[in-house]
Amino acid sequence: MKKGNCMGRNIKCKPDHLCIAIFMLCLSVRFAEYFLIETDKTAIGENVLHKVVGIVCFAISYGLELVIFILQSVFWLVTSSCG
Repeated sequence: MKKGNCMGRNIKCKPDHLCIAIFMLCLSVRFAEYFLIETDKTAIGENVLHKVVGIVCFAISYGLELVIFILQSVFWLVTSSCG
């Protein structure tokens, strides 16, 4: 048993790397919002942009989960019919 891993948790990625990646994504969207789009000078507000980016990120992550589920199902069907 590894030291410090008493419960045998299965962590696929390091939480600090995930937090940094999410923070950098938010920071880059904020940078684009203020300096490229200049939402303080346009008709659309920053809330609209934040909601659109959130919906797009959710759709991408949900789509990836759906693709992974379908691939796992296909793999299970192929391996169970061969054996």
